Amino acid sequence: MGKVGGELELQMDAALMEDYYNRAMETEDEAARQLLLEQACRLYGGEFLPVLSGEVWAESLRSHYQDIYFKGVREACRLMKNHRDHQKIVRLCDAATAAYPLAEWAEQKIGALLALKRYGDALKTYDYVTQTLLDETRQHSPGSRAGVFQTDWQPDRACEWRSERDQGES
Repeated sequence: MGKVGGELELQMDAALMEDYYNRAMETEDEAARQLLLEQACRLYGGEFLPVLSGEVWAESLRSHYQDIYFKGVREACRLMKNHRDHQKIVRLCDAATAAYPLAEWAEQKIGALLALKRYGDALKTYDYVTQTLLDETRQHSPGSRAGVFQTDWQPDRACEWRSERDQGES
């Protein structure tokens, strides 16, 4: 945050996102941590200064902010899962997928949809991810890992959400 000409106050969303993330990671209160992470994730608008692609300093910051975003989404999903805020997980993963269509976000979303007993939506998400993965695979040479889905996603793990939830209700 800074003042321009002594009159106009500016806030850089990337710096504010990092501040929320750092404050979240310093707090012991899980509810406050989740709220701060949600705020941080909402501020993320995709790649940092995409018009400066290739500039070393911009690439370094881009990687830094992307790392914060990924860590924030992961931790927020973990906290939301612990608090059974499955609808929030779906919304957060939809936003994360819009920025970076990774299988990791689909796995989190499918797990949350299963916990909400929205089996049809979980299946649609799975079908979408599978089709996207197949399309990406076709676009790249065999053995290339240049595709979007670069995680070790295992669709069968999504069922863990349901079994964990069912055990918690016993």
